[in-house]
Amino acid sequence: MKLSLCMIVKNEEEVLERALSCARIFCDEIIVVDTGSSDDTIAIAKAFTDKVYSAPFRDFSSARNFSLSKATGDYIIWLDADDVVTPQNAQKFNSLKQRLCDEDFVMCPYVTDFDEADRPVFSYYRERIFKNRKGYFFEGKVHEAICPQGKIIFENIAVEHRKTKPSSPMRNLLIYQQSLCEGSILSTRDLYYYANELYQNNMPAQALAVYSEYRKRKDTFLPDLIQSFVNSSNILLDKNRCDEALSEILLALAYTRPTPTLLCQIGYVLQKQKKYGLSNYYYLAALTAEESSLFSFVNSDMSGYIPYVQLGYNNYMLGDIDKALFYNSKALALKPYGKTALDNNVFYLNEKIYCKTFSPDE
Repeated sequence: MKLSLCMIVKNEEEVLERALSCARIFCDEIIVVDTGSSDDTIAIAKAFTDKVYSAPFRDFSSARNFSLSKATGDYIIWLDADDVVTPQNAQKFNSLKQRLCDEDFVMCPYVTDFDEADRPVFSYYRERIFKNRKGYFFEGKVHEAICPQGKIIFENIAVEHRKTKPSSPMRNLLIYQQSLCEGSILSTRDLYYYANELYQNNMPAQALAVYSEYRKRKDTFLPDLIQSFVNSSNILLDKNRCDEALSEILLALAYTRPTPTLLCQIGYVLQKQKKYGLSNYYYLAALTAEESSLFSFVNSDMSGYIPYVQLGYNNYMLGDIDKALFYNSKALALKPYGKTALDNNVFYLNEKIYCKTFSPDE
C-alpha cells in the first residue's frame, strides 16, 4: 500500500524540514504545494521531494484539494508544515500501512495544546488518512476538513501541532470577510469558525450574533455546537452577565450529557457569582464525568487539574484553608509544575500560618 503525503505551505522555512523529516519515515510520496512563499520554503521542500508545485492562494480547501490532485498513492495523509510526528508514532503509521485494506478513513488524535511541562492537554480526532481517488475533498474556506464516510477506524497515533510563531491574528477573519463581501453564503461549518474568528479578534457582539445564527442551521457538528455555547458563555462572563452565561451552558446540556468542560464552565460561572458551595458541586462532578463522544474536543485538564485548583480556591473563600490545601495538593499531584497550584499553595500555607499566629484562642 502506497501512502502519499499532501501538504500546503507558505513561508515555512523554520519548520518544514522538521515536518518532512518525520514524514519521510512512513510516506512513500511527498507532495508539497506552495502558495506564495518568499523565503527558502521551496528549496527546503525540494530537498525531500521532486513533487513541489506552486499555486495561487484562494482559500485553504482549494489549496488542499489541488495537492490531492497530484497524489498517486492508494491512501493520502495530510499534515501541516508545523506538525510533528514523533518517531514512535511514525513507526505506528508504518505498521498501520500494512493493515489498511478497505478502510475509507483513519481518524487520529490531533494534539494542539501543551502545558508548562510540554505534556499534551488539548486534542481531538481528525480525519488524518483517507482513500485516494474516491471523490473525497476538503471543504471550508478556513479550518478545512473532509466529512468522514464509509468505513471509519480510530487509531491512537497522534500528530502534534507545534507552532513556532503565532499566526497572523486577522488572516482567517479577512478571508471570511472577503468572501462575504463577494456575496458568498457561508457554509454551516464556516459560519461557526467565522464566529470564532470574531471572538478571538475581540468583536464580542458580532461573535454572539453569528453564534446565534449558526445554531439555527440544521447541519451543525455536535462538538462545534457545544463549543459555541461555551464560547458565548465566556463572552458574557467577560461582560459580567453571569446569569446569561449560565443559561448558555444549560442550553448546551439539551444536546449532550454533562462533560468535564461543561461542568467546569458551570462551576466557574457560579464561582464568579460567589456561590462557592454550589460551584464545588459541579467541579467535583467534573472529576468523574466522561466526554460525550470520540469526536469531542478533549481538554484533559478539565478532568483533574482545573477542578482541583478551583475546589481549592472555593474552599479558601468559604474559610476552610485545610480543605483548600487538600484540593490544591491533588492538583499538584497531577502537575507538580503547575504554576497556579504552586502559587496557590504558597498563599494558602502563608494564610494558615497567619491565622494560627493571630488566632484569638491562643
